[in-house]
Amino acid sequence: GNENSEFTTGTGYCKNCYLINSSEYCERCYYGKLIQSSKDIIDSSYTYDSEMLYECFNCEKCFGCYYSTNSKNCRDCYFAKNCTGCNNCFMCTNLVNKEYHFKNQPLSKEEYKKKLAESKLSDIAMVRKVQEYFHNYASTFPVKYAEILNSENCVGDFIINSKNCTLCYDVSDSENCKYVQLGVEVKNMMDCSNMYIRPEWCLETLGTIEVSNALYCLYVFHSRNLLYSEQCFSCQDCFGCVGLKNQKYCIGNKPYSVAEYESTVGKIIEHMKSTKEWGEFFPASLSPFGYNESVANDYLPLTEREAKERWFGWHDGENKNTYVGPFYKPLSIEQYDEKVVGYEVAQKNIDTLLAGIIECEVIKKPFKIIKQELVFYIENHLPIPTRHPDQRHRDRMSHRNPHELHERKCGECGANVISTYGENRPEKILCEGCYRKIIH
Repeated sequence: GNENSEFTTGTGYCKNCYLINSSEYCERCYYGKLIQSSKDIIDSSYTYDSEMLYECFNCEKCFGCYYSTNSKNCRDCYFAKNCTGCNNCFMCTNLVNKEYHFKNQPLSKEEYKKKLAESKLSDIAMVRKVQEYFHNYASTFPVKYAEILNSENCVGDFIINSKNCTLCYDVSDSENCKYVQLGVEVKNMMDCSNMYIRPEWCLETLGTIEVSNALYCLYVFHSRNLLYSEQCFSCQDCFGCVGLKNQKYCIGNKPYSVAEYESTVGKIIEHMKSTKEWGEFFPASLSPFGYNESVANDYLPLTEREAKERWFGWHDGENKNTYVGPFYKPLSIEQYDEKVVGYEVAQKNIDTLLAGIIECEVIKKPFKIIKQELVFYIENHLPIPTRHPDQRHRDRMSHRNPHELHERKCGECGANVISTYGENRPEKILCEGCYRKIIH
């Protein structure tokens, strides 16, 4: 159901999007992951019901925010962290319903605008400097033990509006789940990942939209009662099938009568039990990807030795790109703005930028700028990125903790909590009750 969004994966019902994944109902979104029901989002991940965001992570119902994390119902904020209901706040953390604040201190509207102008966020060097400063500044503030909001009986991290979700991560509007990573409106499932739009009763399955009773499957959509199947659409009662559409009672892509199907599947399952294959997901040996080039490495980083010990492949890192230059060095954003330098100069600079190739300042990988994102940068006075989209993704993922849980004690009342913050972290960890006291 996508429109003009060819270079996306794991997406549904998106329009005019580019290089996003695991996202639904989005429009004009570029470079991001898990963007839900949002518009005009660039270089952001885990954003919900939001609009006009840049370099944001885990934000819900936000508008016009930049370089912000773990925030909700905020507007026109820069470098905000753990803020709720805030407007026009800069380098603030743990604030609720505040306006015109700089480093958690109130300012007049005029003073705030002056501070914002002095920050010169159209300059990439200044942005890097502010990012480093804010990271160190925000780490001195207490944090909640986990990002769990409006949820009941849940253990994990980044859980929203959910109930009875144990050891789950990045789930919203879900219930009765265990060991689920990335789930939207999911119910009654275990050991699943990337499950979207009301899936139910699934086990050991990855990448679905609107399915029920799918076991040991990969990328199945609008289907039910599937076993060990992959890339099947609008199917039901299929076993060991690949690439089917609108089919019923198939084994290995071959149709059977209902009676034959049930009898044969029973025999196959008995055989798989004898070989100890039944109940296991597709083995790692079938993966065409190295562990270190898959998104699994985002959540559970492994060394090469650790990955190979688990029978995963490993990408040797050989750079197959033969392009060695020349590289284009972006100008200041003002040089692409016709309001500043005039139409002819701006258009010449724009044409040169869009035709040029930039070298990532970190991993030295070449990349390009597309016209749609450049328009966004000009309109919002943002600098041209100097890092490859892959590196920008890694930078965003650094905002989250590993998928590991630790028994901790609240830094105020001593209550036991289960947190993704390990004992060696410098932040002061608070339980839900104590955290609410400091932000209200």
